[in-house]
Amino acid sequence: MGAAAARAAVDADLTADAHLVGIRGTRPELSLLRDALARAGQIAQCAQHGDGAGVRALRGAAFGDLVRTSDAMARAVPRSPQEDARRVGVLVEGPLAPGMNAVVRALVRLGLSEGLEFAQIDDGLAGLVTGQVRRLDWDSVCGWAGEAGSRVISGDARPVDLSDVGAALEKHGLDALVVLGGWSAYEQATRLAALEVPTVVIPASIGGDVPGTETCVGADSAVNWIVSNADRIRHLGTSQVRCIVVETGGDACGYLPTVAGLAGGAVRVYVPEEPVDAAIIREDAQRLARSVDQGQRLGLVIRGERAAGALTTDELCRAFEEFGDGRFTMHQVVPGQTQFGGSPSPADRLLAARVARCAVTWLASADGTCPAHVVTTVREGLVSPEPLASVATGADPMRRRRTDTWWSELAVLSEALSNRPGTSARLTRKFALSPGSFARPALVVPTG
Repeated sequence: MGAAAARAAVDADLTADAHLVGIRGTRPELSLLRDALARAGQIAQCAQHGDGAGVRALRGAAFGDLVRTSDAMARAVPRSPQEDARRVGVLVEGPLAPGMNAVVRALVRLGLSEGLEFAQIDDGLAGLVTGQVRRLDWDSVCGWAGEAGSRVISGDARPVDLSDVGAALEKHGLDALVVLGGWSAYEQATRLAALEVPTVVIPASIGGDVPGTETCVGADSAVNWIVSNADRIRHLGTSQVRCIVVETGGDACGYLPTVAGLAGGAVRVYVPEEPVDAAIIREDAQRLARSVDQGQRLGLVIRGERAAGALTTDELCRAFEEFGDGRFTMHQVVPGQTQFGGSPSPADRLLAARVARCAVTWLASADGTCPAHVVTTVREGLVSPEPLASVATGADPMRRRRTDTWWSELAVLSEALSNRPGTSARLTRKFALSPGSFARPALVVPTG
Protein backbone atom coordinates (compact mmCIF):
# COMPACT_ATOMS: atom_id res chain seq x y z
CA MET A 1 0.00 0.00 0.00
CA GLY A 2 2.90 2.33 0.72
CA ALA A 3 4.35 1.69 -2.74
CA ALA A 4 0.97 2.36 -4.36
CA ALA A 5 0.69 5.63 -2.44
CA ALA A 6 4.20 6.65 -3.51
CA ARG A 7 3.42 5.83 -7.13
CA ALA A 8 0.19 7.85 -6.95
CA ALA A 9 2.03 10.78 -5.36
CA VAL A 10 4.55 10.81 -8.21
CA ASP A 11 2.06 10.32 -11.04
CA ALA A 12 -1.06 12.10 -9.81
CA ASP A 13 -2.22 15.56 -10.85
CA LEU A 14 -1.91 17.91 -7.87
CA THR A 15 -5.38 19.28 -8.58
CA ALA A 16 -6.96 15.82 -8.55
CA ASP A 17 -9.29 14.63 -5.81
CA ALA A 18 -7.96 12.85 -2.74
CA HIS A 19 -7.67 9.08 -3.02
CA LEU A 20 -7.81 6.14 -0.65
CA VAL A 21 -5.35 3.24 -0.97
CA GLY A 22 -6.76 -0.20 -0.24
CA ILE A 23 -6.20 -3.86 -1.08
CA ARG A 24 -8.46 -5.86 -3.40
CA GLY A 25 -7.45 -9.50 -3.33
CA THR A 26 -3.67 -9.30 -3.51
CA ARG A 27 -3.22 -5.98 -5.31
CA PRO A 28 -3.40 -2.37 -4.08
CA GLU A 29 -6.18 -0.29 -5.54
CA LEU A 30 -6.88 3.45 -5.48
CA SER A 31 -10.39 4.82 -5.08
CA LEU A 32 -11.76 8.31 -4.61
CA LEU A 33 -11.82 9.30 -0.96
CA ARG A 34 -15.19 11.04 -1.33
CA ASP A 35 -16.73 7.79 -2.65
CA ALA A 36 -15.34 5.85 0.31
CA LEU A 37 -16.68 8.42 2.76
CA ALA A 38 -20.07 8.36 1.07
CA ARG A 39 -20.21 4.59 1.35
CA ALA A 40 -19.21 4.79 5.03
CA GLY A 41 -22.12 7.16 5.57
CA GLN A 42 -24.49 4.76 3.81
CA ILE A 43 -23.27 1.92 6.03
CA ALA A 44 -23.98 4.01 9.12
CA GLN A 45 -27.50 4.79 7.87
CA CYS A 46 -28.22 1.10 7.12
CA ALA A 47 -26.96 0.09 10.57
CA GLN A 48 -29.10 2.77 12.20
CA HIS A 49 -32.21 1.41 10.46
CA GLY A 50 -31.35 -2.23 11.20
CA ASP A 51 -30.68 -3.06 7.54
CA GLY A 52 -28.12 -5.84 7.98
CA ALA A 53 -28.34 -6.93 4.34
CA GLY A 54 -27.56 -3.39 3.22
CA VAL A 55 -24.53 -3.21 5.52
CA ARG A 56 -23.18 -6.51 4.17
CA ALA A 57 -23.68 -5.42 0.56
CA LEU A 58 -21.89 -2.11 1.10
CA ARG A 59 -18.97 -3.76 2.89
CA GLY A 60 -18.24 -5.91 -0.15
CA ALA A 61 -18.69 -9.45 -1.42
CA ALA A 62 -15.78 -10.91 0.59
CA PHE A 63 -17.23 -9.58 3.85
CA GLY A 64 -20.65 -10.98 2.95
CA ASP A 65 -19.13 -14.39 2.23
CA LEU A 66 -17.36 -14.36 5.60
CA VAL A 67 -20.60 -13.48 7.40
CA ARG A 68 -22.49 -16.26 5.60
CA THR A 69 -19.75 -18.74 6.48
CA SER A 70 -19.85 -17.67 10.14
CA ASP A 71 -23.64 -18.03 10.21
CA ALA A 72 -23.45 -21.45 8.55
CA MET A 73 -20.89 -22.71 11.08
CA ALA A 74 -22.91 -21.35 14.01
CA ARG A 75 -26.21 -22.83 12.80
CA ALA A 76 -24.87 -26.19 11.63
CA VAL A 77 -26.55 -29.19 13.27
CA PRO A 78 -26.19 -32.88 12.37
CA ARG A 79 -29.10 -34.41 10.50
CA SER A 80 -30.32 -37.96 10.89
CA PRO A 81 -28.64 -40.25 8.33
CA GLN A 82 -30.65 -40.75 5.15
CA GLU A 83 -30.49 -43.87 3.02
CA ASP A 84 -29.87 -41.89 -0.16
CA ALA A 85 -27.38 -39.43 1.40
CA ARG A 86 -24.32 -38.66 -0.72
CA ARG A 87 -21.21 -40.14 0.91
CA VAL A 88 -17.99 -38.14 0.51
CA GLY A 89 -14.44 -39.39 1.06
CA VAL A 90 -11.84 -36.96 2.44
CA LEU A 91 -8.14 -37.57 1.77
CA VAL A 92 -4.84 -35.68 1.94
CA GLU A 93 -2.04 -35.94 -0.60
CA GLY A 94 1.53 -34.71 -0.28
CA PRO A 95 3.12 -32.46 2.38
CA LEU A 96 1.00 -31.26 5.28
CA ALA A 97 -0.04 -27.66 5.90
CA PRO A 98 -1.40 -25.89 8.99
CA GLY A 99 -5.18 -25.63 8.80
CA MET A 100 -5.92 -29.00 7.22
CA ASN A 101 -7.71 -30.17 10.37
CA ALA A 102 -9.73 -26.96 10.40
CA VAL A 103 -10.82 -27.68 6.82
CA VAL A 104 -11.95 -31.23 7.66
CA ARG A 105 -13.82 -30.05 10.75
CA ALA A 106 -15.71 -27.42 8.76
CA LEU A 107 -16.36 -29.89 5.93
CA VAL A 108 -17.89 -32.47 8.23
CA ARG A 109 -20.01 -30.12 10.32
CA LEU A 110 -21.31 -28.08 7.40
CA GLY A 111 -21.78 -31.20 5.28
CA LEU A 112 -23.71 -33.13 7.94
CA SER A 113 -26.01 -30.13 8.27
CA GLU A 114 -26.67 -30.39 4.50
CA GLY A 115 -27.42 -34.12 4.69
CA LEU A 116 -24.03 -35.33 3.41
CA GLU A 117 -21.97 -38.10 5.01
CA PHE A 118 -18.19 -38.17 5.26
CA ALA A 119 -15.49 -40.82 5.46
CA GLN A 120 -11.83 -40.35 6.34
CA ILE A 121 -9.39 -41.97 3.89
CA ASP A 122 -5.87 -42.45 5.25
CA ASP A 123 -2.76 -42.72 3.01
CA GLY A 124 -4.41 -40.97 0.05
CA LEU A 125 -5.71 -42.86 -2.96
CA ALA A 126 -3.46 -45.78 -2.10
CA GLY A 127 -5.26 -46.04 1.25
CA LEU A 128 -8.61 -45.99 -0.50
CA VAL A 129 -7.59 -48.99 -2.56
CA THR A 130 -6.32 -50.87 0.51
CA GLY A 131 -9.45 -50.09 2.51
CA GLN A 132 -8.20 -47.51 5.03
CA VAL A 133 -11.61 -45.86 5.23
CA ARG A 134 -13.60 -44.96 8.32
CA ARG A 135 -16.62 -42.82 9.07
CA LEU A 136 -16.34 -39.20 10.20
CA ASP A 137 -19.14 -37.93 12.41
CA TRP A 138 -19.92 -34.76 14.35
CA ASP A 139 -18.01 -35.70 17.50
CA SER A 140 -14.98 -37.16 15.73
CA VAL A 141 -13.88 -33.71 14.52
CA CYS A 142 -14.44 -31.95 17.85
CA GLY A 143 -11.51 -29.65 18.70
CA TRP A 144 -9.84 -29.92 15.30
CA ALA A 145 -10.02 -26.18 14.44
CA GLY A 146 -6.70 -25.24 16.05
CA GLU A 147 -4.83 -28.52 15.78
CA ALA A 148 -1.54 -28.67 13.92
CA GLY A 149 -0.78 -31.14 11.15
CA SER A 150 -3.48 -33.43 9.82
CA ARG A 151 -5.51 -36.11 11.55
CA VAL A 152 -6.14 -37.57 8.10
CA ILE A 153 -2.95 -39.46 7.24
CA SER A 154 -1.39 -38.05 4.08
CA GLY A 155 -0.56 -40.07 1.00
CA ASP A 156 2.53 -39.65 -1.15
CA ALA A 157 0.60 -38.95 -4.39
CA ARG A 158 1.90 -42.07 -6.12
CA PRO A 159 -0.08 -43.19 -9.18
CA VAL A 160 -2.82 -45.74 -8.50
CA ASP A 161 -4.64 -47.91 -11.02
CA LEU A 162 -7.92 -46.13 -11.77
CA SER A 163 -9.82 -49.39 -12.11
CA ASP A 164 -8.80 -50.22 -8.52
CA VAL A 165 -9.92 -46.74 -7.41
CA GLY A 166 -13.29 -47.19 -9.10
CA ALA A 167 -13.79 -50.59 -7.46
CA ALA A 168 -12.86 -49.16 -4.04
CA LEU A 169 -15.29 -46.28 -4.45
CA GLU A 170 -18.08 -48.71 -5.19
CA LYS A 171 -17.10 -51.05 -2.36
CA HIS A 172 -17.14 -48.27 0.26
CA GLY A 173 -20.19 -46.54 -1.18
CA LEU A 174 -18.39 -43.24 -1.87
CA ASP A 175 -20.15 -40.87 -4.26
CA ALA A 176 -17.60 -38.03 -4.25
CA LEU A 177 -14.09 -37.14 -3.10
CA VAL A 178 -12.47 -34.13 -1.43
CA VAL A 179 -8.68 -33.94 -1.88
CA LEU A 180 -6.63 -31.63 0.37
CA GLY A 181 -3.07 -30.61 -0.35
CA GLY A 182 -0.79 -28.66 -2.65
CA TRP A 183 0.57 -29.65 -6.02
CA SER A 184 0.32 -33.36 -5.13
CA ALA A 185 -3.42 -33.02 -4.50
CA TYR A 186 -3.87 -31.17 -7.79
CA GLU A 187 -1.83 -33.87 -9.57
CA GLN A 188 -3.94 -36.69 -8.13
CA ALA A 189 -7.13 -34.86 -9.10
CA THR A 190 -5.95 -34.64 -12.71
CA ARG A 191 -5.53 -38.42 -12.67
CA LEU A 192 -9.03 -38.81 -11.26
CA ALA A 193 -10.42 -36.76 -14.16
CA ALA A 194 -10.78 -40.00 -16.12
CA LEU A 195 -13.38 -41.16 -13.59
CA GLU A 196 -16.90 -39.76 -13.34
CA VAL A 197 -16.76 -39.37 -9.56
CA PRO A 198 -17.26 -35.71 -8.47
CA THR A 199 -14.00 -34.41 -7.00
CA VAL A 200 -13.17 -31.20 -5.13
CA VAL A 201 -9.57 -30.06 -4.66
CA ILE A 202 -9.05 -27.80 -1.62
CA PRO A 203 -5.64 -26.07 -1.92
CA ALA A 204 -3.73 -26.51 1.35
CA SER A 205 -0.02 -25.81 0.95
CA ILE A 206 2.58 -23.60 2.63
CA GLY A 207 4.13 -22.88 -0.76
CA GLY A 208 1.01 -21.57 -2.52
CA ASP A 209 1.81 -23.80 -5.51
CA VAL A 210 -1.74 -24.76 -6.61
CA PRO A 211 -2.66 -23.02 -9.89
CA GLY A 212 -5.71 -20.82 -10.20
CA THR A 213 -5.87 -19.55 -6.62
CA GLU A 214 -4.24 -16.54 -5.00
CA THR A 215 -3.58 -18.30 -1.71
CA CYS A 216 -3.79 -21.70 -0.05
CA VAL A 217 -4.70 -22.84 3.45
CA GLY A 218 -1.47 -22.97 5.46
CA ALA A 219 0.49 -20.35 3.52
CA ASP A 220 -0.27 -17.57 6.01
CA SER A 221 0.83 -19.73 8.95
CA ALA A 222 4.13 -20.56 7.24
CA VAL A 223 4.84 -16.91 6.45
CA ASN A 224 4.08 -15.98 10.08
CA TRP A 225 6.49 -18.67 11.30
CA ILE A 226 9.34 -17.57 9.02
CA VAL A 227 8.90 -13.86 9.67
CA SER A 228 8.67 -14.33 13.45
CA ASN A 229 11.97 -16.22 13.32
CA ALA A 230 13.49 -13.54 11.10
CA ASP A 231 12.47 -10.97 13.71
CA ARG A 232 14.17 -13.04 16.41
CA ILE A 233 17.29 -13.14 14.27
CA ARG A 234 17.26 -9.34 14.13
CA HIS A 235 17.32 -9.28 17.93
CA LEU A 236 20.74 -10.96 17.95
CA GLY A 237 23.52 -8.94 19.45
CA THR A 238 25.29 -6.61 17.02
CA SER A 239 28.77 -7.18 18.40
CA GLN A 240 29.37 -9.06 15.15
CA VAL A 241 28.41 -8.06 11.63
CA ARG A 242 26.32 -10.95 10.40
CA CYS A 243 24.68 -12.21 7.24
CA ILE A 244 22.07 -14.87 7.89
CA VAL A 245 20.62 -17.09 5.15
CA VAL A 246 17.18 -18.54 5.89
CA GLU A 247 15.97 -21.40 3.70
CA THR A 248 12.21 -21.63 3.19
CA GLY A 249 10.03 -24.41 1.83
CA GLY A 250 7.77 -24.16 -1.18
CA ASP A 251 9.59 -26.58 -3.49
CA ALA A 252 9.78 -25.08 -7.00
CA CYS A 253 7.36 -22.22 -6.31
CA GLY A 254 8.65 -18.80 -5.26
CA TYR A 255 5.58 -17.59 -3.36
CA LEU A 256 6.79 -18.39 0.16
CA PRO A 257 10.34 -16.94 -0.07
CA THR A 258 9.06 -13.82 -1.86
CA VAL A 259 6.35 -13.00 0.66
CA ALA A 260 8.47 -13.95 3.67
CA GLY A 261 11.41 -11.93 2.34
CA LEU A 262 9.36 -8.79 1.85
CA ALA A 263 7.64 -9.10 5.23
CA GLY A 264 10.88 -9.96 7.03
CA GLY A 265 12.95 -7.15 5.52
CA ALA A 266 15.41 -9.35 3.60
CA VAL A 267 18.22 -7.69 1.66
CA ARG A 268 18.01 -10.42 -0.99
CA VAL A 269 15.48 -13.09 -1.93
CA TYR A 270 16.38 -16.04 -4.16
CA VAL A 271 13.38 -17.70 -5.84
CA PRO A 272 13.25 -20.79 -8.10
CA GLU A 273 11.78 -18.74 -10.97
CA GLU A 274 14.92 -16.59 -11.24
CA PRO A 275 18.14 -18.01 -12.72
CA VAL A 276 21.12 -17.36 -10.43
CA ASP A 277 24.80 -17.75 -11.26
CA ALA A 278 28.12 -16.97 -9.59
CA ALA A 279 28.23 -13.44 -11.01
CA ILE A 280 24.86 -12.56 -9.44
CA ILE A 281 25.87 -14.00 -6.06
CA ARG A 282 29.17 -12.09 -6.19
CA GLU A 283 27.33 -8.84 -6.93
CA ASP A 284 24.87 -9.45 -4.07
CA ALA A 285 27.68 -10.21 -1.59
CA GLN A 286 29.69 -7.17 -2.62
CA ARG A 287 26.64 -4.94 -2.38
CA LEU A 288 26.06 -6.19 1.18
CA ALA A 289 29.75 -5.57 1.94
CA ARG A 290 29.39 -1.96 0.77
CA SER A 291 26.34 -1.55 3.01
CA VAL A 292 28.36 -2.92 5.94
CA ASP A 293 31.04 -0.29 5.27
CA GLN A 294 28.30 2.32 5.67
CA GLY A 295 27.06 0.97 9.00
CA GLN A 296 24.75 -1.96 8.33
CA ARG A 297 25.18 -4.67 10.99
CA LEU A 298 22.84 -7.44 9.80
CA GLY A 299 21.88 -8.78 6.41
CA LEU A 300 18.99 -11.24 6.03
CA VAL A 301 18.90 -13.40 2.90
CA ILE A 302 15.89 -15.60 2.11
CA ARG A 303 16.41 -18.59 -0.17
CA GLY A 304 13.73 -20.90 -1.52
CA GLU A 305 14.69 -24.54 -1.18
CA ARG A 306 14.91 -24.98 -4.97
CA ALA A 307 16.47 -21.58 -5.72
CA ALA A 308 20.06 -20.59 -6.60
CA GLY A 309 20.51 -23.42 -9.05
CA ALA A 310 22.32 -26.46 -7.72
CA LEU A 311 23.81 -24.59 -4.75
CA THR A 312 22.88 -25.76 -1.28
CA THR A 313 22.30 -23.26 1.53
CA ASP A 314 25.70 -24.14 2.99
CA GLU A 315 27.42 -23.53 -0.37
CA LEU A 316 25.54 -20.23 -0.76
CA CYS A 317 26.84 -19.15 2.65
CA ARG A 318 30.41 -20.02 1.71
CA ALA A 319 30.06 -18.07 -1.55
CA PHE A 320 28.80 -14.99 0.32
CA GLU A 321 31.65 -15.31 2.81
CA GLU A 322 34.24 -15.48 0.03
CA PHE A 323 32.80 -12.68 -2.12
CA GLY A 324 32.10 -10.51 0.94
CA ASP A 325 35.84 -10.21 1.57
CA GLY A 326 35.51 -10.89 5.30
CA ARG A 327 33.17 -7.98 6.01
CA PHE A 328 30.63 -10.20 7.79
CA THR A 329 30.27 -13.64 9.32
CA MET A 330 27.80 -16.10 7.79
CA HIS A 331 25.10 -18.09 9.56
CA GLN A 332 22.31 -20.23 8.20
CA VAL A 333 18.85 -21.20 9.41
CA VAL A 334 17.13 -24.18 7.78
CA PRO A 335 13.70 -24.65 9.39
CA GLY A 336 12.99 -27.83 7.42
CA GLN A 337 9.86 -29.72 8.44
CA THR A 338 8.96 -27.28 11.22
CA GLN A 339 7.47 -24.96 8.56
CA PHE A 340 4.77 -27.54 7.87
CA GLY A 341 3.68 -27.83 11.51
CA GLY A 342 2.34 -25.56 14.17
CA SER A 343 -1.17 -24.37 14.87
CA PRO A 344 -2.89 -22.58 11.99
CA SER A 345 -3.06 -18.80 12.12
CA PRO A 346 -6.45 -17.07 12.53
CA ALA A 347 -6.38 -16.13 8.84
CA ASP A 348 -5.87 -19.78 7.84
CA ARG A 349 -8.69 -20.92 10.13
CA LEU A 350 -11.03 -18.41 8.51
CA LEU A 351 -9.93 -19.45 5.03
CA ALA A 352 -10.37 -23.12 5.97
CA ALA A 353 -14.00 -22.50 6.91
CA ARG A 354 -14.67 -20.51 3.74
CA VAL A 355 -13.21 -23.06 1.31
CA ALA A 356 -14.96 -25.88 3.18
CA ARG A 357 -18.30 -24.09 2.86
CA CYS A 358 -17.64 -23.59 -0.86
CA ALA A 359 -16.89 -27.30 -1.26
CA VAL A 360 -19.98 -28.39 0.69
CA THR A 361 -22.23 -26.07 -1.32
CA TRP A 362 -20.89 -27.53 -4.56
CA LEU A 363 -21.11 -31.13 -3.36
CA ALA A 364 -24.69 -30.69 -2.16
CA SER A 365 -25.79 -29.22 -5.49
CA ALA A 366 -23.55 -31.06 -7.98
CA ASP A 367 -25.41 -32.93 -10.70
CA GLY A 368 -24.71 -34.14 -14.19
CA THR A 369 -24.73 -30.59 -15.60
CA CYS A 370 -21.79 -29.43 -13.39
CA PRO A 371 -18.10 -30.06 -14.02
CA ALA A 372 -17.16 -33.31 -12.32
CA HIS A 373 -13.87 -31.94 -10.96
CA VAL A 374 -13.36 -28.49 -9.40
CA VAL A 375 -10.84 -26.53 -7.35
CA THR A 376 -11.90 -24.12 -4.60
CA THR A 377 -10.05 -20.98 -5.66
CA VAL A 378 -9.56 -17.61 -3.98
CA ARG A 379 -9.54 -14.63 -6.34
CA GLU A 380 -9.86 -11.00 -5.30
CA GLY A 381 -10.89 -12.20 -1.86
CA LEU A 382 -13.77 -14.37 -3.14
CA VAL A 383 -13.92 -18.17 -2.88
CA SER A 384 -15.50 -20.07 -5.76
CA PRO A 385 -15.36 -23.54 -7.38
CA GLU A 386 -13.45 -23.44 -10.66
CA PRO A 387 -13.40 -26.34 -13.16
CA LEU A 388 -10.16 -28.28 -13.01
CA ALA A 389 -9.74 -27.95 -16.78
CA SER A 390 -9.70 -24.13 -16.62
CA VAL A 391 -7.31 -24.11 -13.66
CA ALA A 392 -4.93 -26.43 -15.55
CA THR A 393 -4.08 -23.65 -18.02
CA GLY A 394 -2.00 -22.00 -15.27
CA ALA A 395 -0.03 -25.14 -14.35
CA ASP A 396 3.51 -26.24 -15.25
CA PRO A 397 3.50 -30.05 -14.80
CA MET A 398 7.16 -30.42 -15.77
CA ARG A 399 8.35 -28.17 -12.93
CA ARG A 400 5.42 -29.04 -10.64
CA ARG A 401 4.42 -25.43 -10.04
CA ARG A 402 2.02 -22.75 -11.18
CA THR A 403 2.73 -20.23 -13.94
CA ASP A 404 0.49 -17.36 -12.77
CA THR A 405 2.96 -15.84 -10.31
CA TRP A 406 1.02 -12.80 -9.06
CA TRP A 407 3.67 -12.21 -6.36
CA SER A 408 6.22 -11.09 -8.99
CA GLU A 409 5.11 -7.51 -8.25
CA LEU A 410 6.08 -8.05 -4.61
CA ALA A 411 9.53 -9.18 -5.74
CA VAL A 412 10.01 -5.87 -7.54
CA LEU A 413 8.96 -4.01 -4.39
CA SER A 414 11.32 -6.10 -2.27
CA GLU A 415 14.20 -5.15 -4.56
CA ALA A 416 13.36 -1.48 -4.29
CA LEU A 417 13.24 -1.58 -0.49
CA SER A 418 16.52 -3.50 -0.26
CA ASN A 419 18.33 -1.20 -2.72
CA ARG A 420 19.02 -3.97 -5.21
CA PRO A 421 19.02 -2.26 -8.64
CA GLY A 422 17.48 -4.44 -11.31
CA THR A 423 16.89 -8.14 -11.70
CA SER A 424 17.24 -10.82 -14.35
CA ALA A 425 16.00 -9.99 -17.84
CA ARG A 426 13.43 -12.79 -17.62
CA LEU A 427 11.84 -11.43 -14.47
CA THR A 428 12.03 -7.85 -15.73
CA ARG A 429 9.98 -8.80 -18.78
CA LYS A 430 7.52 -10.70 -16.63
CA PHE A 431 7.09 -7.82 -14.19
CA ALA A 432 6.67 -5.32 -17.03
CA LEU A 433 3.69 -7.30 -18.32
CA SER A 434 2.03 -7.50 -14.91
CA PRO A 435 -0.76 -4.99 -14.19
CA GLY A 436 0.04 -2.15 -11.84
CA SER A 437 3.80 -2.33 -12.41
CA PHE A 438 5.76 0.76 -11.40
CA ALA A 439 9.01 2.43 -12.37
CA ARG A 440 11.76 0.84 -10.30
CA PRO A 441 14.18 3.82 -10.17
CA ALA A 442 11.57 6.06 -8.53
CA LEU A 443 11.41 3.77 -5.51
CA VAL A 444 15.01 2.62 -5.00
CA VAL A 445 16.15 3.55 -1.50
CA PRO A 446 19.42 5.55 -1.44
CA THR A 447 22.43 3.64 -0.13
CA GLY A 448 22.80 4.07 3.61
